[in-house]
Amino acid sequence: MMMRGAAVMVIMVSLSNAMFFFLASGYEFYALCNKAKFPDTDPLESAAEAALANLVNGEVTGLHRCADGTSDIYTMHGEASCGSSDGCDDCLDAAKSYLLSICSGHLGGQAHDNSGYCSIRFENYIFCT
Repeated sequence: MMMRGAAVMVIMVSLSNAMFFFLASGYEFYALCNKAKFPDTDPLESAAEAALANLVNGEVTGLHRCADGTSDIYTMHGEASCGSSDGCDDCLDAAKSYLLSICSGHLGGQAHDNSGYCSIRFENYIFCT
């Protein structure tokens, strides 16, 4: 009788090089950061912060939000979503703070509430429609 071995394939996704958990304001988050980083992080940080701030504190409202943020030379794009309007801004604000602390200097990243209540994301390319 001939036995056949099992093959295992591991696929690495470039976005998911970091996963962390965090408890802030009653929310538990995990974050994924793009592996690529900008060499000069100051303008990138400004653009990412602006995009995420526009999602949380800006003129964009609703359960699904798209917004951009710019600095002198970069534009970053963001997306946010919530399961309901109750507490949406609070959850997104906590997710934004967590994401910026974990994915600082990266080309992109995303943070999700572990319960699936809210999520927020930024990238250096347009993806939100």
